[in-house]
Amino acid sequence: MLAFLRHAPSPLFGRRGLDLDFPMLAGCLALLGLGLVMITSASSEVAAVSSGNALYHMIRHLVYVALGLGAAAMMLLIPLSAWQRLDWMLLLAAFGLLILVLLPGIGREVNGSMRWIGFGAFNLQPSELAKVFVVIYLAGYLVRRQEEVRESLWGFAKPFLVLLPMAFLLLLEPDFGATVVMMGAAVAMLFLGGVGMIRFSLLVVAAVGAVVILVQTQEYRLQRLITFTDPWADQYGAGYQLTQALIAFGRGEWFGVGLGNSVQKQFYLPEAHTDFVFSVLAEELGMVGALATIALFAFVGVRASTSAFGRRRPGSSSPLMSPGVWRPSGWGSS
Repeated sequence: MLAFLRHAPSPLFGRRGLDLDFPMLAGCLALLGLGLVMITSASSEVAAVSSGNALYHMIRHLVYVALGLGAAAMMLLIPLSAWQRLDWMLLLAAFGLLILVLLPGIGREVNGSMRWIGFGAFNLQPSELAKVFVVIYLAGYLVRRQEEVRESLWGFAKPFLVLLPMAFLLLLEPDFGATVVMMGAAVAMLFLGGVGMIRFSLLVVAAVGAVVILVQTQEYRLQRLITFTDPWADQYGAGYQLTQALIAFGRGEWFGVGLGNSVQKQFYLPEAHTDFVFSVLAEELGMVGALATIALFAFVGVRASTSAFGRRRPGSSSPLMSPGVWRPSGWGSS
């Protein structure tokens, strides 16, 4: 089976062997498997109460995993050059989705933010697609205009005519986290694309200044930052979720309380099966399990970057695209 995958012809673009990085593929599959196990464990209590089926979220997550694997298999059949040719279309699609999610009746409001478009039982988060599409566009631009980006101020500034309006749309949702991740990935890609150190340094200073201003203009953002630095100062108010997460880490000690034996998931820790599933992992698998998970993420990230640079070809955007895609996905998992 693996030998067939290595040399499978593309039905869309003629005969083309798939040169897969099997260690990285194994790392990705391990993370998918671990995620499925932890979603099953962390969601059992809330699923039993909300739907009467303790495996509800596990089944739903398994469907998404299957869809994701199917989409990944399809992507392997599409040459990178095709993505480079489609970058503007993908970028326009990202803008369209980010506008649609803000329209009443189309976007779904969850916890005060308009971040989702509902399609029956399926919810689409446009910001996740936008981050990937921006990486594809920017990688293609940096390859096509490499000399212009390095030597011309205008060539360096052009990408921000796209990035800043998209960041504005994300902030309207509001989705400050997605904005920071997208802009951070863009800054990293510009550095890899060969931008001069003076311009890059000025860009970093401007980016840090923008983050500081955005944090100070919204009280809830500033409150989150203050709470993060000392959640115990308001452990029953703004710091409740963080303190409960820290309690989960403390209960896990080195080797955990055992898979399925978390106490914090029993309605002590809000969003235990979504945003704070890593805390449940630390409680059940301990510090050893948590560090092993982080190491697995790091392995996939480093492998993605080294693989892309090791197989680079003239005119290919893979050395830029691979780290750019990894950063949003890796940071989004933290």
